[in-house]
Amino acid sequence: FNNIIHESDHPEIVFMVRQLITELDKKEKGYQSVIRSLVWGLLVLLQRQIKEQTNDNLITPTEVQRIYPALQHISAYYSENIGVEELAKICHCSLSTFRRIFKRCLGCLPQKYLTEYRLKVAIAGLLASNKTILDIASDSGFSTLSSFNRHFKEKYKQTPREFRQERKKLY
Repeated sequence: FNNIIHESDHPEIVFMVRQLITELDKKEKGYQSVIRSLVWGLLVLLQRQIKEQTNDNLITPTEVQRIYPALQHISAYYSENIGVEELAKICHCSLSTFRRIFKRCLGCLPQKYLTEYRLKVAIAGLLASNKTILDIASDSGFSTLSSFNRHFKEKYKQTPREFRQERKKLY
């Protein structure tokens, strides 16, 4: 079960989800009907995606169970220095096997997953606190402010400061 949908691979699915969010935010007259139709369309697109997968691409529960300790470790210790070798060791497999299974199950390599996890934690910090960006970067597990800013801008196309200022205007 691959629960990550990348915009580059499935732009139509991402578009539908964004439309759903927009409709739920605006709640204009008749929005419930629009939501129903968007959900139906989304379900059809997802069903098509499932049918495109062959049995060779199906992920087994055993594979997911094999990397589960690493996912738990990441969620508990994301703010610390975590190496992929350490995660592989926690899952009792070689580095290459761990990377292969991780990518198969989650659609990305472990280091990218860890970085994106940290970015999501940082966004929560930016929105829910008045901490400095340096403190948020540190609390989220980034070793340097420049690393945090680089990853953040790469992912969200704006700096953390711009992101925070933009969101404060909305609320």
